[in-house]
Amino acid sequence: AERDAPRSASLRGRSGQGNTPILGGTAARGTRPAARWSGSGTGVRSPGANCRERCSPGVLAVDKTLCFLERYELGMMRERAEPIPGPSTEYLKELCARTGVTVIAGTAEVAGEHLYNTAVMVGPSGFLGKYRKTHLWPPEPAVFRAGTELPVFSTSLCTIGIGICYDMEFPETARALALKGADVIFYPSADMSPYEDKHDLYTRARAQENGVYVVNANPVGHAGENTFFGGSQIVAPSGEVLGRAGPSKAFLIVDIDLSRVAEEREAMGYLGNRRPLSLYFGNGG
Repeated sequence: AERDAPRSASLRGRSGQGNTPILGGTAARGTRPAARWSGSGTGVRSPGANCRERCSPGVLAVDKTLCFLERYELGMMRERAEPIPGPSTEYLKELCARTGVTVIAGTAEVAGEHLYNTAVMVGPSGFLGKYRKTHLWPPEPAVFRAGTELPVFSTSLCTIGIGICYDMEFPETARALALKGADVIFYPSADMSPYEDKHDLYTRARAQENGVYVVNANPVGHAGENTFFGGSQIVAPSGEVLGRAGPSKAFLIVDIDLSRVAEEREAMGYLGNRRPLSLYFGNGG
C-alpha cells in the first residue's frame, strides 16, 4: 500500500440483527486509494449467508474487506470442519471475484488428524491465506490444536493482521503483528457475557498501544449456554472508537485515514522506544 497518500474518514450506519465489521477501500478520481471500514451486526449465522447479504448491490462498493465472525459451535466442529482451501473457500472465491470484495471469515479447519480454529482471507484474485488461532479459550483445547504462526497479509490498501477472539487478550499477539508491518488487525470474535467490559477495553488498548486500526467483529444472540452481546467496534490507532455496534443488528461504514498509523506511532513512540526482549524476558519467554 502507498502510505504517503492522504486518506479521508466518514461514518454511516443502519439498524440490523448482530455485529460484523468490514474494511474496504475506494479511490476518488485523481487520488490514491482511501480506506473504508464498515461493520454490520449479524446474529449467529453462517458466513455464507452474511456474505450474500453484505455483498448485495447497493450495500458495498468494490474494494471492501468484510470481517465475519469466529465459528463457535464446539460440539459440532468435527462434522463441520473442512480442509483449507476447501468448499467454503471455493464459494468465497467465486463470491469475491464476482463482487470485488475481500472477505475474512472464521471456520473450522481439518488438517490430517487435527482441527484448528481458523480465519481465512479471500479476495477477488482468490485465496490469500489463513490464520490459525494461537490462544485457545477453555474448553477449546479439547477440540482444537493451537496455531503456531502470526502471518500478515499485504493488500493493495494496507497490510493486514488477523487474530481470533481470545488472541486479543494477549498483547504480545497484536505487538508482533504491528512489528511485522500490520496497519489493520481484524479480530473475528465470539465474545459472550459477562465479558462486555473486557471486550471494549482490549479492543481499544490493542489499537492504541500499537498504533494500528482494530476491527472486532462479534455476534449477538444465543448458542447453547452462551449469550453473545455484539459490541463490534472499529477503533483508530489513537484508541478512538470510530464505530460501535450495540446489542442488536447494525451496519457501520467508516472511512479511515491510513496516514494516522505512522502519525500515532511517531507521536507515542511505543514501537521505537521498546527495549531489547532480554530486558523483559531474560533468557526465557
